[in-house]
Amino acid sequence: MQRYSLRTTLVAIGVIALSLGIVLLQIRNSGLRREVEMLRAEMGFLVPVDVSRVNVIEVPTTDQFSWSWRVFAPPGTQFDAGIVTEDIPKRGAPSASFLGIEIPSEPNGVLITASVTNDLDAGYMLQINFGNGNTVRDRISLSREEFINGSASLETAGRSGPQVCKFDEPIILHRRRLYEQTSPTTHSEPEGVSRGLMFWITPKKKP
Repeated sequence: MQRYSLRTTLVAIGVIALSLGIVLLQIRNSGLRREVEMLRAEMGFLVPVDVSRVNVIEVPTTDQFSWSWRVFAPPGTQFDAGIVTEDIPKRGAPSASFLGIEIPSEPNGVLITASVTNDLDAGYMLQINFGNGNTVRDRISLSREEFINGSASLETAGRSGPQVCKFDEPIILHRRRLYEQTSPTTHSEPEGVSRGLMFWITPKKKP
């Protein structure tokens, strides 16, 4: 009959306790990693998923008339940009009206902001501000409140986390299509074009 000494028993207990501690620590760290990833997404902290392509994540704002994103672009990437308030397609984007904007290739992305602000000369100013100081602007005579009143379909890039985007395909930063409410509980959204607000950029490789 094999006998175990007190020393052997204590060593075995220590090994078991250490193993359990390591397992519990790994479980805890896994939960903390998930929390950190969620907090990063909520704060708009961008860790590129694919450094060979453009990555976008939304940065939450408290202003209902401004929207922000962090955009990582591989070196040599240029962007076409567009702003429209009429004839907004349900899918895709119209032809861009501002061409060849280049932003720095920062490891954690460059901040891009779109906004609707007061314009003393003519109604309101719509603009996209890029991280290197470039700005795309357009003026409208409509009230900016029209962009948030009524029923609308919304689309915002990178809202649920980092979004990896292809070259030569538009990135819909923010699309808001207004349409009529046919009853208190149902909506009718046209398949064609609509009024509203749309900001988009299209990444292209520099020639």
